[in-house]
Amino acid sequence: ILALVSAVRPQDDAVLANLAIGRIRRGRDAEAEADLARARLLWRSDPDVLESLLRAFMMLGRRTDALEAWARLHRSDPDRAMSLRPLLADEAAAPE
Repeated sequence: ILALVSAVRPQDDAVLANLAIGRIRRGRDAEAEADLARARLLWRSDPDVLESLLRAFMMLGRRTDALEAWARLHRSDPDRAMSLRPLLADEAAAPE
């Protein structure tokens, strides 16, 4: 599935964020970084996307980027952002 989705070069930040998480879980961090870079160009305030970006950034140890995603999430869905705040304290943020 990852290869199929990759082949179409998705232009949707939700797809890119979730694709990045899948790649991180498979040890394909460099490809995940490329997906996240493209997703950041499309930033939306959709809470699902922002949560996925937050998780992906933390999985890669990119805390500053995760904080930016969290701040955006907090503006669009404060309760959800607060429920995810403990993730920001977890430097390892191991995949689920």
